[in-house]
Amino acid sequence: GVLMRDSTWTRQVIARSGVALLHFFSDDAYAMEGFNVTYAAYSCPSDDHRTNCSNHGECEDGTCRCENDWIGVACDQALCPDNCNAAYGAGACTPTGCVCTPSRTGADCSQEVSAAGWGWAWREAGEARGEKALPPPAAGHVLLNYGEDLLRVGGETFSDTEFLYRYNTSEQTWSPVVTSTPAPAARLAHSAILYKNELIVYGGVVAHLDPERG
Repeated sequence: GVLMRDSTWTRQVIARSGVALLHFFSDDAYAMEGFNVTYAAYSCPSDDHRTNCSNHGECEDGTCRCENDWIGVACDQALCPDNCNAAYGAGACTPTGCVCTPSRTGADCSQEVSAAGWGWAWREAGEARGEKALPPPAAGHVLLNYGEDLLRVGGETFSDTEFLYRYNTSEQTWSPVVTSTPAPAARLAHSAILYKNELIVYGGVVAHLDPERG
């Protein structure tokens, strides 16, 4: 999460580990007086710190169970924003979200397919439309363009997982890439590039089986 100057609200930071570190930075050229933090334990994420699940769901053991028309870890995203602009023939609302006509795209089918644009695929587990398998969250990894797709190389996941994952941008799906020959040891904070048909990994911090050695 990022605390922005002159902003009254920022997206919630969810610390599922039970531990959070706040780093406040200010210097002579960018003076800031400090900040206020509101936190809650044993609650659920929300778009308003005074409520649970954005008033669009029930909180169960720290997880939101959203109403049928809402999705997201905080139940703060409409399943079918603007009813998929169905009044303009752009799309239709289904139980998994908007299904756009061939010429339209976007969460609410408001964008022309031929025009470039940005949109959230999802930000974390629980925010995808429909059930999709996700790799474990990672830090210190590398993301590379691979044609129309993305490759996630390595990273710290605090779990036993594949070293390489591929993200299909058109289908919005992740899949592990299993190598037929020995792969580099799991690592984070490394560099990686694609050269022709080869993936080259350099440096990084290699995990060790002995917890005391990291």
